[in-house]
Order: sequence, then structure tokens, then C-alpha cells
Amino acid sequence: MRRIKDMIKWCITLKIKIVLVFSLFLFPLGLSAQTSFDYCFSIYDAAVVCSDSSYTYIPSHLITNEGLGNIDLDGKIVLQGDLINNSNGFLFNNIEGTPNGNLYMVNINALQAIKGTASTHFENLTLSGFEKNLLITDCSILGTLTLDARFNLNENNFIIDSKDQGSINYVSGHIHSESYPPVYGTIQWNIGDALGNYSIPFGSGANNSNDVNLSYSSISPGDAFGFVKFATYRTPDYTNYPVPNGVNSLSPYNNMNLVDRFWIIEPNYNNRPEIELGFRYNSMDVDNPNKIKESTLKAIRFNSNGLTWNDWLPTSTADADNNLVITGAVPKQYFYTNWTLASEDAAGDIWIPNAFTPDKDENYTNETFGPVINFQYARYEFYIYDRWGELVFKTENIDNQWNGTYLNKVVKEDIFTWLIIITKESGKKYKYTGTVNVIL
Repeated sequence: MRRIKDMIKWCITLKIKIVLVFSLFLFPLGLSAQTSFDYCFSIYDAAVVCSDSSYTYIPSHLITNEGLGNIDLDGKIVLQGDLINNSNGFLFNNIEGTPNGNLYMVNINALQAIKGTASTHFENLTLSGFEKNLLITDCSILGTLTLDARFNLNENNFIIDSKDQGSINYVSGHIHSESYPPVYGTIQWNIGDALGNYSIPFGSGANNSNDVNLSYSSISPGDAFGFVKFATYRTPDYTNYPVPNGVNSLSPYNNMNLVDRFWIIEPNYNNRPEIELGFRYNSMDVDNPNKIKESTLKAIRFNSNGLTWNDWLPTSTADADNNLVITGAVPKQYFYTNWTLASEDAAGDIWIPNAFTPDKDENYTNETFGPVINFQYARYEFYIYDRWGELVFKTENIDNQWNGTYLNKVVKEDIFTWLIIITKESGKKYKYTGTVNVIL
């Protein structure tokens, strides 16, 4: 029985070699492959070699089945269907220090997937045409990922196993992360101790572009074998929920002054590098009912040790015309995982009545006067003056409202002027004024 099985696999292997040779002529001669689209290219225990001069066209799926089936790819494989790796290995082997084999996933009409029971390690991978789906985690690439399509991560991790800044060659489309916690779709870049600028072409899906592109610059080296995981997602509305893993609140920031997006930049280093970051956002991230002044946007990050967003604020430059915020240097001790953008200098709404009745009537209602403030601040000051400019009340406690008295006596029925001064975390002050009618 075993002998029969071995003979069958030998025949299948022979068929593979014939298909490989035949495929070299199929595509260059311009012959239509539509009639053979249902035929898959299947590998069992075979070791298939594609030399550096080979050009192999597969009109349907590339499948490795159980066993140690693999491909030594030095040439080109053009794939119209899915890549399904069910082998006991990484599919592509004998990868050179400078990888020269390239798999092209090129279908322009239908979605293609990278899936199976085992992760695939690519030499070079080119994605073009219609959307591509990553359906298994920890696939990796040693050479270059050329992106000319939408690449959906689907809560999976894709590894760039190179320190080269050009390991992602962006043409068009975007990498679609956008999955909510607790499981992110991530790009893991094994940057190690390299210095330089890295770009992760994330997109929101609003259009076929990298409209939420993230830039990462390492300006001091980390560990030689360290890496960073990148992800981003837009929250469903202005409430900024769900928050990222490990974040307990948004305090002291108000969700109305935060963009509706989080970025995950997770350092996996014993000795973290010093970095600079560039965050691109889109109009949906800042639309109403948010109260955001884009020219004042700053990058903020959550300190997972101190459980706070505002123990340190990096210097940021906002470019509202290009929907971009760039940080200054982020020292290694302040390099944490969860990031967003805050318009901390934006003013907010204050609600305050225009009359009250401090007459201690039987219902004892409407007896005090003070504001309702719906945004975060560093300091609050409240002053009330009579018609001659005499200060009759002041407080710095939002819970301490005016009870209509001056020098322990209820004031006479009249119109009084109030002044509120709000100081934001940045030190910028906002003044609000108005009048209130005391009715007795």
C-alpha cells in the first residue's frame, strides 16, 4: 500500500514538472488561460525548482498539501488564484541573502487569499489588481513587498524580516489594519538596530490609497534583534471606544477633542530606540461632532506604567493642509505602544443659565448659579461682579457655585456679570463672559 502511494506521488511530482515547463510558454505566447482556471497547481512531497530564468503562470490556486512540499524560487511565478500552504514547512526554501525569486498575485477581478495551515515565508511578493486577504498569521518576507493593491490583514501579523527601509515598495492601494482590540492586524518590522525612515502605508478603506500612512524614524539604535509591531484603527464614532488594549481611560482628555483613531506602535526591545513619528489622518477622523482645531493637533501616548496620557507630551508639528502631525524626538523612556492625536488647545462648550432665584423658597430649586463644562482643563476660575464692578464671588472649584450672597447676605435683585477663565494643559487660557439675572 505504501509503495502504491509513493508511485502516485511520483506521478504527481512528474506532472508538476511538466506543468512548470508548459507554463513557461502559456503566458508569453498570449494564450488564454481562462479555460484552465479550475485547474490548481498542487505540490505534495515534491521539491520544485524554478530557476532564475523561469516564468511560471498558474491560472488558478497554488497549493501545497501534507508533507514537505516546497519551491526553490529563483524566477517568477504569476498567480491568479489563492496561495494555500498546507505543508509542514514555509513553502519557499533556499532563500538567498539577497532574495531573487518573486511571487506575483495579480488577479484584477477577484479577491485572492494567502492561507492554509502553515505560514509562508516569501522571498519577494508583489500584490496587484483586486484586494488580497491575509488569512493566516506570521507570514514573512525577506526581500521586498511591492504593494499595488489593498492588502487586508484581517487580525493577522505580517512580518517584514529585513532592516531595509525599502522593504515595502509602495505603488498604490494600502495595507488595511483597522481591526478592533483585542486582536489587531499588524505589520511587524524587524528593524533591529537600524537607523532611518520607515513608512507603513496604512489606509482607512475610504479610498484606494494610503490615507493614514504612518512614518517611523529610528534616530538611535535599539537591540540588534528588536522589532516593532504597527497597527491602526478608526473608532466607530466620536466616543473613541473601544480603547486600545491596556488603556483604562482617556482622562484627562475629552473624547470630543481627540481624533477618532488610535495607532499601535509596539516596541519589542530590551533597549528601546529613540524615535520620531509621523501620523496621517483623514477627514472622517476629525469630523463633527468632534471639536478639533487641526492646526493645534498634538501626538499623545498612553503611559502603561503610570496609566496616564499626559505625563509627557512630545513636541509636535501639525500640518492641517496635509492631515499630518509629526513629532519631535521621542526619547526611549517615553516610547510606549498606544498613540492618538489630541486638539488640546481647542476651546469647548460651557453651558450656564441666565437667571436664578436664591430666595430659599419652599421648593428650594434654582438656588445656586454656576457653569457646566464638558471638556478637560488644568485650571478653572469663576468670578461674579455687580453692576459697579465690585467682586462679589470667586472660586477655583467647579463644584462651588454662587448662592447669591455677598458678605453673608443675599444680594438685591439685579443683573450681575460673570467671568470664567479656563486654562488648558498647554497653558493656553480661554475667557468666557456673560450676565445673570438674580430674581427674588
